[in-house]
Amino acid sequence: MVKPQIGEDGVTKTKQKTFKSRVRHSGLQSARRPTPKQFYHTIADGSHNWEYMIGADGSFLYVSPSCERISGYTAREFMEDPDLYIKIIHPDDRDKVLKHLNCMHAGPVHAPMDFRIISQKGEVHWISHVCSPIFDDQGEFIGRRGSNQDATEKVNLERRLFHSEFLFRTIFEGIGTGIAVYTASENGRDFIFKEINKAGEESSRLKREHIIGKSVQEVFPSVEKLGLLEVFRRVYRTGEPEHKPMFQYSDHRVDLWVENYVYKLPSGEIAAIFEDKTAEKAVQEELRISRERMQLAIDSVSDAFWDWCIPEKRAYFSPRYYTMLGYEPDEMEPSMETWEMLMHPDDFPRAKRLMIKYLKSGEPYSVEFRMKTKGGDWKWILGRGRVMEFDENGRAQRMVGTHVDIHQKKQFENRLELAQKVFDEALEGVVVTDQDGKILSTNKAFSNITGYSAGEALGENPSILKSDRQDDDFYKKMWDALIEKGEWRGEIWNRRKNGEAYPQWTTITAVKDDFGVASRYVGVFHDLSDVRRGEEMLRHQAYHDALTDLPNRELFTEHLRQAIARAERADELLAVIVLDLDDFVSVNNALGHVAGDKILQEAADRLVLRHGWREFCCRMGADDFVLVQTGLKSPSDAALTADSLNTIFDEPFRINDEEIYLSASMGIAVTKKGSEPADPITLIKNADVACREAKQSGQGKHRFFKRSMNEEANKRLAMLGSLRTALQNNEITVHYQPKVITAHKTIMGMEALVRWRRNGGLASPADFIPLAEDTGLIVPIGRFVLEESCRQTQHWRTASGKDVKVAVNVSPRQFREDDMPLLVREVLDKTGLPPGALELEITESVLMQNPEQSRITLQDLRAMGVTTSLDDFGAGYSSLSYLRRFPIDVLKIDKSFVDDVPDERQANMLVRAIVEMAHGLNIQVVAEGVETKDQLDFLHKIETDYIQGYYFSKPLPPEEFEALLHEGPLVQPFAPYLC
Repeated sequence: MVKPQIGEDGVTKTKQKTFKSRVRHSGLQSARRPTPKQFYHTIADGSHNWEYMIGADGSFLYVSPSCERISGYTAREFMEDPDLYIKIIHPDDRDKVLKHLNCMHAGPVHAPMDFRIISQKGEVHWISHVCSPIFDDQGEFIGRRGSNQDATEKVNLERRLFHSEFLFRTIFEGIGTGIAVYTASENGRDFIFKEINKAGEESSRLKREHIIGKSVQEVFPSVEKLGLLEVFRRVYRTGEPEHKPMFQYSDHRVDLWVENYVYKLPSGEIAAIFEDKTAEKAVQEELRISRERMQLAIDSVSDAFWDWCIPEKRAYFSPRYYTMLGYEPDEMEPSMETWEMLMHPDDFPRAKRLMIKYLKSGEPYSVEFRMKTKGGDWKWILGRGRVMEFDENGRAQRMVGTHVDIHQKKQFENRLELAQKVFDEALEGVVVTDQDGKILSTNKAFSNITGYSAGEALGENPSILKSDRQDDDFYKKMWDALIEKGEWRGEIWNRRKNGEAYPQWTTITAVKDDFGVASRYVGVFHDLSDVRRGEEMLRHQAYHDALTDLPNRELFTEHLRQAIARAERADELLAVIVLDLDDFVSVNNALGHVAGDKILQEAADRLVLRHGWREFCCRMGADDFVLVQTGLKSPSDAALTADSLNTIFDEPFRINDEEIYLSASMGIAVTKKGSEPADPITLIKNADVACREAKQSGQGKHRFFKRSMNEEANKRLAMLGSLRTALQNNEITVHYQPKVITAHKTIMGMEALVRWRRNGGLASPADFIPLAEDTGLIVPIGRFVLEESCRQTQHWRTASGKDVKVAVNVSPRQFREDDMPLLVREVLDKTGLPPGALELEITESVLMQNPEQSRITLQDLRAMGVTTSLDDFGAGYSSLSYLRRFPIDVLKIDKSFVDDVPDERQANMLVRAIVEMAHGLNIQVVAEGVETKDQLDFLHKIETDYIQGYYFSKPLPPEEFEALLHEGPLVQPFAPYLC
């Protein structure tokens, strides 16, 4: 084959003329016009790609320097050996490349193609190849110009991304933790649901289609006051991830405890990883991602060229430069000012600084930045360039370079970063193995659960966790499912590093390669130890008393039923004994409930030790126990048992170095031979009636049940029947006791107290209020008292012109069952009473029922303007933490403290401390039960805010209280005190 003449520049002499003619018509001539050789070298030599030119006879006319970077062979080696190009093509791709080259003369256009080459170092490189024809001035075909781009990194990145995305999806599909993605709205003040996975749906009790597109506050109305929305705002503002510790969320739909990890994604969205702590099994459900994923396969693109004439501030951009940003060439001015204008403002200072640096040094530069597309989006660009010409003073005159669209690469990297973050921060343990079971990677949760660090686990087989709780057949079935379906999920017993066996819920997924062969296995698991312990604890708690651990009523009744059946078969008697600790309420009041609980626990232990059968002992109520004695021959045997049980109280109970002596009253109900089978409920009831009879006859006594004892129980039923109709018959009324300002003895308000007109008199509240509380009648009675008190108070405020304030007691049951904020709002709207004129009195027992819900209710009431008073302070638990945790406005000192002042020094110190502490917390103080002048003087001296008691007035009917309201000060002014 005859080779054409090649000039020193590597271009055929016949082609130089053509190049010169092109340069003359290119519009780039200037006073210092480059030769065709210079112009071509400028473009080709500066290209990142392997540029070359082939003559019509198939020989190389030019090869750019980049060929050596890509293939390892120099341009001259290709020029001297035309067959070298074919030799280095991968054997599997050689036929299609030869076919491509052999059809060179078939037409002017060749479609782009990808193939592999083997470099001089033996490395495999992927090549993206494009070529185009070259014609002379007469239109004759004289060769082709080709461009080979090294696509190895792109291919490897796509493969890694594929496996990473599969791994990412696998983790999400197997993970049991809720994940939600939000977009910001209102400048970051609120956030809109964009995505939520299945575990998130189950945790929130909502369906995806019901919340996507809605704001967080729409879906979760209470989230603002719980602080989670503020965490979202900070993360969105600062970009720093935050952990929101476990907190309780409650609304009309759900009541759950949840823990959140909040991150800001590279895309600007907020991602929340949250776990429903109220239902650990919910994490066994696999996560799924419903939102459509971005297109992963993006066609590779060629570089865009630019040529900048610095003195003339003139630039040339290749067509690809425009289309890369979505423009047509005639839509953009080719200038560096355009380049600056389109660059992201955050990236421009750095890019410009580097450009100036390299203009001075003449070194090639490379920088990544974002440019604005025609559609208004920002696209990541890799800019490369170098100075090609300097003047005589060493100043840069001309710079050329390329732009490469790396936006897809950036997106891939962001996805990889997100996948890695999810992998690292997942609450479930994650382990990845190769096809042989060798551990390749683990996350932090893996180490937390198993005790093995990542360094200890890497390279090992997961069998290091095997506990031998499951046999070989179990694992065979697991692997059969993995091979057949590519996935297995179930419960496995494993063993931690410290030797402890534990259950875990596991999802194993096979990650397959391009040929469908499993190359990786991903295991996602959750430790079920806490769940199992919780289930066992719940089962035990369901049938046992929480304080004494004795069987509860349900379990005891079943034991009693079985014992009755055995006694009947054996023709024996059986006794049920109800034991009530005498005057235990006084012990509770004196020592507190903690001490009282310890006494009850010790009493239960003594009963079991004496009786011998724990399953036949039960704690029925606060201080009531019930026992079963089997194997009796006569009822007198039960009396002997009762006497024996009473001996457990011979020894005192020791609490805080104090000796407490107690006794117990007992009631006995014995089965009868030959009668109908005894009913457990009836036996317990009869023994309870007998116990009440025993208590009335004195402490430490026991009584056998008699039918006449039912009469007292019937009286209670009769009272209950009358109480049920008392509201309809207008028998329930309200009396008012004044509350006096200590400083100037005037009435500032009153406490509303319920009364029941029955049988021509007033029934004692001590008789009917506990009955109403037990039966639930206290709720409608409480609503009546609230509305009537507000109506009457508003009447007095209007008639007298005095801003009196009414305090209304709220029972524990009403506070628990009624929606108090809604009820109060309705009553105030109906009566016209201002919210500031109403105070609700609650006891410490109300707060103990559900502290968190109580706090929310009190906050809602305070927001309305209604104040709250803590009644009987000192008589109950008297936890100081309540005063700090709950929005309490007023504290009422219990009468039992006031009774002992000023005569007892300890009482004086306690009352003074309560007043000073309350004032330090900005809480007002009311002393109730004031009955003497000495008590009044002492309370005034220690600056008690308000006084209430019989010293001023007993509770009065409305008409008598109205007359009192008009009298002015209730007592003479106090004499001045020297403090």
